[in-house]
Formats: sequence, structure tokens, C-alpha cells
Amino acid sequence: MKKIKVDKIFLCLILLVSTISYVIAMPLYQSDNHNHKIPKQQPAGGQPSDNPQAGTLQKGKLIKVAAQPLLDMDDDTIPDSLLHPRWKIQHTLPVTVEDLSQNALDLQRPANLKYEVQYDDSLNRYVIGNKIGNTWLNAPISMTPEEYMKWSGTQARIAYYRSKNDTIFKRKGKEKFDFSDMHFDLGPAEKIFGPGGVRIKTQGTAELKLGGTLKYIDNPSLTINNRRQNTLDFDEKINLSVNGKVGDKVNLNLNYNTDATFDFDAQNMKLKYDGKEDEIIKHVEAGNISFPSNSSLISGTSSLFGIRTDMQFGKLKLQMVASQKKSNSKSVSSSGGVQTTPFDIDVANYEENRHFFLSQYFRNIYDNAMSKLPAISTGVNITRVEIWVTNKTATTSNTRNVVALTDLGENTKVSKPGLWGSGSGFVPSNSANNEYATINALGDDVRNIDQVSSTLEGHGLTSGVDFEKLQSARLLSSSEYTLNKYLGYVSLNSTLQTDQVLGIAYEYTYGGRTYQVGEFSTDHTNTGDALLVKSLKNVNNYPGQGNWDLMMKNVYYLASTVEKDKFRLNIKYQSDTTGVSLNYIPESQVKSTPLIKVVGADRLDDNNNAHSNGYYDYVDGYTVSGGRVFIPKVEPFGSYMYNYLVSKGVPENTARKYSFTELYDSTKTVAKQIAEKDKYELVGQFRGTTANVISLGAYNVPEGSVVVTAGGVTLTEGIDYSVDYSAGEVTILNQSIIDAGTAVNVSLESNTDYGQMRKTMLGMNWEYDFTKNFQMSGTIQHLSEQSLTTKVTMGSEPVNNTIWGININWNKESQWLTNMLDKLPLLHLTEPSKISFKGEFAQLLAGQASGTQDNASYIDDFENSTNDIDVGTPTSWIISSVPYGMSGYSDKTGLSSGYNRSRLAWYHIDPLFTNRSSSLTPGYIKSD
Repeated sequence: MKKIKVDKIFLCLILLVSTISYVIAMPLYQSDNHNHKIPKQQPAGGQPSDNPQAGTLQKGKLIKVAAQPLLDMDDDTIPDSLLHPRWKIQHTLPVTVEDLSQNALDLQRPANLKYEVQYDDSLNRYVIGNKIGNTWLNAPISMTPEEYMKWSGTQARIAYYRSKNDTIFKRKGKEKFDFSDMHFDLGPAEKIFGPGGVRIKTQGTAELKLGGTLKYIDNPSLTINNRRQNTLDFDEKINLSVNGKVGDKVNLNLNYNTDATFDFDAQNMKLKYDGKEDEIIKHVEAGNISFPSNSSLISGTSSLFGIRTDMQFGKLKLQMVASQKKSNSKSVSSSGGVQTTPFDIDVANYEENRHFFLSQYFRNIYDNAMSKLPAISTGVNITRVEIWVTNKTATTSNTRNVVALTDLGENTKVSKPGLWGSGSGFVPSNSANNEYATINALGDDVRNIDQVSSTLEGHGLTSGVDFEKLQSARLLSSSEYTLNKYLGYVSLNSTLQTDQVLGIAYEYTYGGRTYQVGEFSTDHTNTGDALLVKSLKNVNNYPGQGNWDLMMKNVYYLASTVEKDKFRLNIKYQSDTTGVSLNYIPESQVKSTPLIKVVGADRLDDNNNAHSNGYYDYVDGYTVSGGRVFIPKVEPFGSYMYNYLVSKGVPENTARKYSFTELYDSTKTVAKQIAEKDKYELVGQFRGTTANVISLGAYNVPEGSVVVTAGGVTLTEGIDYSVDYSAGEVTILNQSIIDAGTAVNVSLESNTDYGQMRKTMLGMNWEYDFTKNFQMSGTIQHLSEQSLTTKVTMGSEPVNNTIWGININWNKESQWLTNMLDKLPLLHLTEPSKISFKGEFAQLLAGQASGTQDNASYIDDFENSTNDIDVGTPTSWIISSVPYGMSGYSDKTGLSSGYNRSRLAWYHIDPLFTNRSSSLTPGYIKSD
């Protein structure tokens, strides 16, 4: 009995504790479920379950709950704080429109949860809800258009006040004065400039360097006082950007950079005012401005510094400007969408020390071989060469001691016939004369580079004339030269210096036999032995030397690449009687034959057939190679011209007047001094490989100032062409313009000549809209220049010009025209037709600028000109010619012209004696 009582008491205690716990937890449980009554759990069959472990199926998941007694409570017994909380938490899954409202306690929406509004036109309803990806998280809320407009208006109003509060909150943190972001209230002035106050933002850097430089130069050529130099080193760098706003109408932008490349880029300022739609003043700009034009005959301009105003009076629009101009207007033309480069070359400016015949034999056959173009049939095929030059790079690889012999391998025109004979054989070879056999027989004495000079001089040879000794000569790689293996000449990629020696050994086939001139490095495997090679150029290369004629004097440089397309070349003669350049010799016997045909440069047509077409024959690799022009005669303006004129019946004395023989038997310097003979020139044009690029001839072109037209039609930037404003290049993108060969004109503003003239620019554009289909407009511009000095040079005269023009534009849509055209067979037209008419007129009124002396232009002002020439710089002066009438005037090539010349001695102190810290200065000089 006691045990039963104890069990009953224990069960009562458990029941009491459970009841108290349930009473305490029930309000919390009801609050968590938003004050809804807890439904009784039903089993799957719909009947109450007696199983205490029964579960509930929710959203496909079985949740096990313990069976507990249920407590039904009325709303009157639930606390008011639970039924109506002060801050409601937004539902994650909104069910009603009220659930969409937010408050400050709501957490941020997760990143993967997307809030979306969609309009269902089939139901005329707006649906609002949350999505994850493209899937609605729950059934969206549906609204009628009226409900959505009301709800969206509420949301917009809330967002507006939230942004205003955010602005006020941020402004509270900046109540202290901030130089980088200053803000002031306008007060009553907001009615003029609009709301927003005055705000100035400043960005940039400022750097100041201050120091001193103490320098002592231990140079005996300087005085003691000048050896010590003390200077103050002061440098400032400012890069400033200021942006200012006054209300919502006025903007100010200022950029200042002391490190700008150009002066006109150092500072850039623009003050802008934008009026409202109903105001007369629409737009005002001050500072760096531009002035467009509404006429295709009158171009606009940029790079102006002044003020521009746009106004509107009803149907009349005005645009006025008053400014200083910082640029020049220019235009560049091209044909076929590409640009051609003109050239004008004096025939005395041939490319020297770069192109060489391998022997006198190849020089002698050149004229005849070139007259057979395009087929070259010399029978020669050079198969192997080794070219040696003086080692100026201190390289140690591919070097060898060589002895360059002037007459080696020559079968004709031997300079020392008394030693080697006059030559024999039809082609050059080591056995063509006796020089190679004689010198090779000297044995080790000629192979020893230290003894070769004394050995050869002992046998009657002169160093620098008959031979050159090269110690550690450098072997050129095949990429450093171009060899014409049929005509027998070599073109170097770089010009030889005057003191460099050029030697060669080559092997070729002719008539089925192999010939060799000079020795290859493989002929003597002992690297200490000197090689015997053919000399093409000596240190002192002067007329009279045996190899002087081996340097080609008929090659002229144009550009790195020259294409056949658009290439034109003509030969002109500057006539003293007519005063103009002629393309023929002004003699009755030959004046009907152009010079280009006289020198054999016009034999072929465009297809290389033997028919003259009036143009220079472009045969790649022969008449044009590597951007250079090769005249197809060795001496086209010398002996060849003389022989041609005499053969046509021109008297010999007259023929000598036109034959420039001094160009080939004298140095270039001497030839240029003979003005009565130096009258030939090469004139023409060419196009490089970049076919669609037009060079503007200016750098740092103002952006937006380039206008490109093709056949009079204005092209669109970014579609038809692109502009590299910094490099000054226009690239044609529309291939149809290039293919059609349409002429392209580019107008631009260039800052290149800024600062040479003070320029004032005044202008006005007006436009009146009579109707929406008919407009009339006009432009007037006035440009005046003032020179920096009262004396101006010829070609730099200031201008004072005015240009004006009128434009008429009319367009009309016509359905009647469409209906008429639609009656034509095979046509079905519905869209209205458009008829347009545009007319333009412009006139230039030229004037005279003030501020110059009697509007005169000076060719040379000898009164105020002072030119200082430093005689210590050898390149700044040359020896003068003999004045007319003095002794020696008639001697053009001899030494007598210098007998009466004043004597002047000059010298240069080698830096080895003054730069003691240099590693190149010998120790005995440092210790002296």
C-alpha cells in the first residue's frame, strides 16, 4: 500500500510540474506563431491520433512532435503587445499588400533573393514577389493597375525622404571646413542659379623641391674661376583639378599641370552655364571653347579661349563667340582614301657609301643589262660572298685580319698596270691580273698582319691607295646587306662611315664555270693568317682611286617602303632661260623626248611590256628596291647624257653644258658647288605600305576638330574613319572608299604653330525655322592676326579676313510620289517618299592686317639678324668657295683655289686628359 501511495504522489508531482511549465510556455508559443490558434494535430485519415509519437506532414517533410494537451484561448485573453506589436517584422514570404511594407528593423534581403515586379498583360495585373533565380519563392501578390500606382507612389515618396535624410546625415559629418570639398548656400540666389548651392571640389598634388648643386670641374681648358659652379636647384610640380558648381546651371572645370608636354596643355579652364528650356539664354561657355559651323563650306574651329553664348528668340537661334584662337586650320588631301608623299630630290644628293659594284666588270655591263628589263640575262650568278668592314663595335666574334687589295680580280681598268698588267679574261677572277699571284707568293710576310704593310710598301704599293690593312675586321651577316646576284652589286643596310673600309670575297658562275675573287675564311683555317680580299672602299675614298667608280652614284632614297601603286617619278631640268623646271632638255633636237625616257627609265608599261607609258618603270628589285630608286644608267646625267645629246645632233659645246660629269668624277661636296651644272632633280610622289592611314602632319590635334570628306560627302567618325589625335593620323575604315579611289580631304585644327601669332576670332551662327520643313541659317566669322614684331618674314604675313555664308534646307515627305512610283512594274512601295533640297553660299573677304611696317614682308632683315657660329663645332661650318673674280675661282676641283685662303688652326682636347675618373683614361695620364 505504501508503495502504491508513493507512486501516486510521484505521478501527481510530475503532472503538477508539467502543467505549470505548459502555462508558462504557452504565451511565448502563441506569440511566435503570430497569435494564431494552434490547430489540433490530425492524422492522415482525418481522425485524432492516439499515438503520442504521431507526426505532422509539412511541405513534404515529416516533423515529429510530442503529444501535448492543447489550450484554446480567445483573442481577448492574449496580451495586446502580442496582437499589435510596436515594430512589425517584415514577412519573408509576403501574403498581403501590407506584408510588403518595410521598417528600419528589417534585415537586408539576402543576395540570392530577388525582389521583382512584373506586369501580366493577359490579366491586366501587376504581380510582386520574391524570386530565387527564375523561380518564385511563393505565390506572388497580385495588384490592379490602380492599386499598383498607389503602392508605387508610396514607395517613391518613402525613397525620396530616405535620400534626403541620407544627404542631411552625410552633411552633418562635414560641418568643418574642407578645402577639398567646399559647400556654401546661395540663399535667395537659388532662384537664379537653381538649387544646390555652391560646391567646389579640388583634387591634385603639389610638390616643391629645394636644393643646391656644388660642382667642381677639374678641366685645364677652363679658367680657375669657371671650374667651380654653385647653383640653386628649385623645382615645383603642380597638378591641380578643380570642379565647381553653382546651383544646377553653372559648372566650372579647371585643370593646371606644370609638367604638360605642350604649353597649350598646361592649363585648361571652362566655365559653363546651362539655361532652362523657357529661358532666352540657353548656354554660356567661357574659357577653352569651340565654335562649330552649320555650313560645309565654312569649317568650324576649336582650341579657342574666350566666351560663347547660345540664345533663342522664338524661332531664331543665335550662337556667338569672341575669343583668341590657339590653333591653325589646315587640310590634308589623299587620293583613293590613301595619302601620297611628294618628293623633290636634287640628283647630287645620291646615297653615298652604301651601294657598291663588286668589280669594274659589273659596272661596265650595268647599262646594257638594265636596258633589257624586265628580263636580266647577264649570265652571272653570284653564289657565295663574305663581306668585311672595319670593326667599330669592338665585337670579338666573326672577326678576322684581312688585307683589302684595290686591283684584286679586275680584268679591266687596273690602277697599277705596271705591276699587275692590264688584265685579261672576260670576267673578274683572282687570275684576271697578276696581283693575287704576286702577293700570295710573298708567303708568311703577307699573312702576318703586323708585317704586311711594310712588305707591300716594299713592293711598290701605297697604303690607303693600293691596299688597306684591317685588323679584326668584322664579317657582315646576311641580314646586314642585300646582294643582287645577277647584276653584281651589294646594298648595305647602314651607311659606312668615311673612315671605314669595305672588302669582299665572292664566288660566282658564268658560262658553266666557277670563278672566285678574294679569299674566303675557309681557305685559311689558321685564324691568325690575314685574308686577301677585294677592296670596294678605302679609308680615304677620293676620285682617282682604282675603286672610286665602284661606289654607285645613281641611287636615291625615298622611304623605308615604296609601293608600285600611286608611285610616280619624273626628271626635271631647271632652265635658266624659262625660269621653270622642264621635263626635257630645251634644245630643238631633243625637246620632244622626256628626260625620263632619255635615261632609259620609261621603256615599259604597267604590265612590264616593252611599251613606253610616260611613267617611271617600276621593276621591283631593279629600278626600285628597299624604298630606293635606281636610275638604270651608271652615269645618267654625266657621260651618258653627253653621248646621247651628241648622237642626236646637239653640238658638243652645248652638250657639255647639260652633262653633269662632275657628279661622278668629283666628291659630292665639290659637285654641289657647281651650280651651273647642278640643275637636275627627281620629282614625284609615292605611297607607303600603310594604304589606309593619312598622316595629318601635326601632333596633339584638338579632339573633335577633324572633319573628313570623301567626294564632298562628310564621313562619320568611328564608322568611316578613326582618328589618333596624339599621333596626328586618320585611318580610313570604310574599305569601299579605298576601293573606289575616292578623293579624301581632311580638315583639322593644329596646335603646332601656336604662339607665333596673336589671333582674334569673332563669329556668329544663326538659324531661323520658318516651318518644321524649311530652315534658313548663316555663318559669319572674322579672324585677325597680329604679329609679335612689326617686321614679318615672307610667308608669315598676318591676316585680317572675314568669311560669311548662307544655307537653305528644305525637306518634305510625299505620299503622292510614293503612289506614283508604286505604279511602276516590279515595285511595291508603301513608305512616304522624302524630297530634300539644300543650298549653300559662302564668300571670303580678304583684308590687310595692321601693326606691320607698310604691310611689307621681309625676305631678310640684315640689320637685326645676328647668327653666332661656333667654330669649335666642326659640323656648324664649312670651307667657303672662292669669291667671284679672285685667283683660283675657275679651279673647281684642283688645289689652286685654296692658295689664297687664310690659315686657321683648330684643335680639340681629348676627354681622356680631362676626365680622370673614366676607366678609359690610362694610368700614366691620371697620375700626371
